[in-house]
Amino acid sequence: MSPQEEMHYLLNQSTAVELSNDEQAQLLGKLTRLVQYLLDHHRPYLFAAVYRMDISEKMLKKALCSGSGETIALNIAALMLERQKQKMKWRQSYKKEPFSEG
Repeated sequence: MSPQEEMHYLLNQSTAVELSNDEQAQLLGKLTRLVQYLLDHHRPYLFAAVYRMDISEKMLKKALCSGSGETIALNIAALMLERQKQKMKWRQSYKKEPFSEG
């Protein structure tokens, strides 16, 4: 699986079901390692993905200035997961009820 495919898989997994704290921590760890890899080898792809996720530039800059490489990767991964959660909450709140005749 390519790094891009793995990122999509992990982010989709984060919203597919309600995760326990341990599962969330494992997912964050996997995503952090992937973000670190992308920072080192495919930075343009990572920034494009962050842009498509609609993570604010201000939040991304804050994460990029947060310290060492590992801390930066962790903060970006956390931003990505939080944005996915926000999207799911938004979708749930605007979910259309099935049309019923009657």
